[in-house]
Amino acid sequence: MENNLRFNVSKCKVLTITRKKNPIIHDNNLGSQNLTRVDSEKDLGITTTSKLSWDIHANTIVAKANKILGVLRRTCIKLMDMKTRRTLYLLLVKSQLCYATQL
Repeated sequence: MENNLRFNVSKCKVLTITRKKNPIIHDNNLGSQNLTRVDSEKDLGITTTSKLSWDIHANTIVAKANKILGVLRRTCIKLMDMKTRRTLYLLLVKSQLCYATQL
């Protein structure tokens, strides 16, 4: 390669995005090595599936936000005033739910 960067074949994956029932599948190679084919992949915190369904991503984010909310409820409800609890909610829970919602 021109810039002397090398691809790590074990980190490269192929995600074919289509809504067809029987998509045409090609073998993808990098040099002499086959690349791994996956049905979903997480990149920059966003899980994308081959059918462009966001169910896996949404379920993961909601579960993570619920865990954080549970910790906040157990630890902060009696110790802090409403303004502090709201600030913690906005920082820790809502930020999880709103990340990459523009997609």
